[in-house]
Amino acid sequence: MTRTEMGLAVINYFKTLGRITSRSEYMALGANAPVHYRLIVRNFGSWHQAMKRLQLKHPTEWKSIFDVSDVYTPEPDPRPVLEPVSDEDLSPLEKLRASTGESSE
Repeated sequence: MTRTEMGLAVINYFKTLGRITSRSEYMALGANAPVHYRLIVRNFGSWHQAMKRLQLKHPTEWKSIFDVSDVYTPEPDPRPVLEPVSDEDLSPLEKLRASTGESSE
Protein backbone atom coordinates (compact mmCIF):
# COMPACT_ATOMS: atom_id res chain seq x y z
CA MET A 1 0.00 0.00 0.00
CA THR A 2 1.46 3.37 -1.04
CA ARG A 3 1.29 6.59 0.95
CA THR A 4 -1.34 7.93 -1.43
CA GLU A 5 -3.54 4.86 -0.97
CA MET A 6 -3.10 5.02 2.80
CA GLY A 7 -3.94 8.71 2.86
CA LEU A 8 -7.06 8.29 0.76
CA ALA A 9 -8.22 5.35 2.89
CA VAL A 10 -7.84 7.43 6.05
CA ILE A 11 -9.58 10.42 4.44
CA ASN A 12 -12.48 8.22 3.31
CA TYR A 13 -12.80 6.88 6.85
CA PHE A 14 -12.88 10.43 8.23
CA LYS A 15 -15.46 11.33 5.57
CA THR A 16 -17.79 8.53 6.67
CA LEU A 17 -17.24 9.55 10.29
CA GLY A 18 -17.84 13.23 9.49
CA ARG A 19 -14.85 14.50 11.47
CA ILE A 20 -11.14 13.95 12.04
CA THR A 21 -10.31 11.76 14.99
CA SER A 22 -7.55 12.45 17.45
CA ARG A 23 -4.53 10.18 17.60
CA SER A 24 -5.79 8.38 20.70
CA GLU A 25 -9.25 7.85 19.19
CA TYR A 26 -7.71 6.41 16.04
CA MET A 27 -5.41 4.13 18.05
CA ALA A 28 -8.42 2.89 20.04
CA LEU A 29 -9.98 1.58 16.81
CA GLY A 30 -7.31 -1.12 16.67
CA ALA A 31 -8.13 -3.65 13.95
CA ASN A 32 -11.20 -1.67 12.86
CA ALA A 33 -9.02 1.17 11.54
CA PRO A 34 -8.66 1.33 7.75
CA VAL A 35 -4.86 1.63 8.09
CA HIS A 36 -3.02 0.54 11.22
CA TYR A 37 -1.69 3.43 13.29
CA ARG A 38 1.90 2.17 13.29
CA LEU A 39 1.87 1.95 9.50
CA ILE A 40 0.82 5.61 9.33
CA VAL A 41 3.57 6.65 11.76
CA ARG A 42 6.16 4.57 9.92
CA ASN A 43 5.35 6.24 6.59
CA PHE A 44 4.55 9.79 7.68
CA GLY A 45 6.64 10.29 10.83
CA SER A 46 3.90 11.15 13.31
CA TRP A 47 0.13 11.54 13.49
CA HIS A 48 0.41 15.32 13.27
CA GLN A 49 2.69 15.18 10.23
CA ALA A 50 0.37 12.68 8.56
CA MET A 51 -2.63 14.96 9.03
CA LYS A 52 -0.68 17.96 7.71
CA ARG A 53 0.51 16.02 4.66
CA LEU A 54 -2.98 14.72 3.91
CA GLN A 55 -4.32 18.25 4.11
CA LEU A 56 -1.62 19.56 1.75
CA LYS A 57 -1.55 16.70 -0.77
CA HIS A 58 -5.31 16.09 -1.02
CA PRO A 59 -7.01 19.46 -0.33
CA THR A 60 -10.30 18.72 -2.13
CA GLU A 61 -10.76 15.37 -0.39
CA TRP A 62 -9.73 16.92 2.94
CA LYS A 63 -12.35 19.68 2.58
CA SER A 64 -15.01 17.10 1.72
CA ILE A 65 -14.59 15.46 5.15
CA PHE A 66 -16.69 18.14 6.77
CA ASP A 67 -20.34 18.29 5.78
CA VAL A 68 -21.13 21.99 5.84
CA SER A 69 -24.78 21.67 4.79
CA ASP A 70 -26.10 21.81 8.35
CA VAL A 71 -23.66 24.34 9.77
CA TYR A 72 -25.35 27.10 11.74
CA THR A 73 -25.47 30.46 10.03
CA PRO A 74 -26.58 33.37 12.20
CA GLU A 75 -29.52 35.54 11.22
CA PRO A 76 -28.77 39.10 10.14
CA ASP A 77 -28.59 41.67 12.90
CA PRO A 78 -32.17 42.89 13.57
CA ARG A 79 -31.03 46.23 14.99
CA PRO A 80 -31.82 49.23 12.78
CA VAL A 81 -29.02 51.01 11.00
CA LEU A 82 -28.69 54.59 12.16
CA GLU A 83 -28.40 57.16 9.42
CA PRO A 84 -26.53 60.44 9.85
CA VAL A 85 -28.63 63.39 10.88
CA SER A 86 -29.22 66.03 8.24
CA ASP A 87 -28.55 69.71 8.94
CA GLU A 88 -32.28 70.44 8.76
CA ASP A 89 -32.97 68.22 11.79
CA LEU A 90 -30.45 69.99 14.00
CA SER A 91 -31.41 72.70 16.46
CA PRO A 92 -29.82 76.13 16.05
CA LEU A 93 -27.53 75.46 19.02
CA GLU A 94 -26.33 72.16 17.53
CA LYS A 95 -25.70 73.88 14.18
CA LEU A 96 -23.58 76.51 15.96
CA ARG A 97 -21.60 73.86 17.82
CA ALA A 98 -21.00 71.92 14.57
CA SER A 99 -19.74 75.03 12.81
CA THR A 100 -17.31 75.92 15.61
CA GLY A 101 -16.10 72.33 16.02
CA GLU A 102 -17.36 71.86 19.57
CA SER A 103 -18.60 68.53 20.78
CA SER A 104 -22.25 68.21 21.82
CA GLU A 105 -21.31 65.98 24.73
